[in-house]
Amino acid sequence: MYLRFASAVEITNCLLLINFASNVVLYCAINAHFRRVVRHIFCGEGSLVFRWRARRRRFDLAESATYAAIALTKPTQNTVDAVEL
Repeated sequence: MYLRFASAVEITNCLLLINFASNVVLYCAINAHFRRVVRHIFCGEGSLVFRWRARRRRFDLAESATYAAIALTKPTQNTVDAVEL
C-alpha cells in the first residue's frame, strides 16, 4: 500500500513541475504584459543582471583609465636606473 502511495506522490510531483515550467512558457507566449514584467524582473534596473552589467562596466572603465594613465606616464631617471639594476 505504501509503495503505491509513494509512486503516486512521485508522479504527482513530476506533473506539478512540468505544469509550473509550461505555465511560464505559455504566459510568455500569450500575454504581452507578462513578458514586460518578466523582462523587467530579469533585465530591469533592479535585477541582478542589470547590477552585474553596471558593475562590469564600471570595472572596465576604471581598468581602461588605469592602463591609459600608465601608458601616458613618462619614465623618470629613477625608474630607468631601477630597471637597469
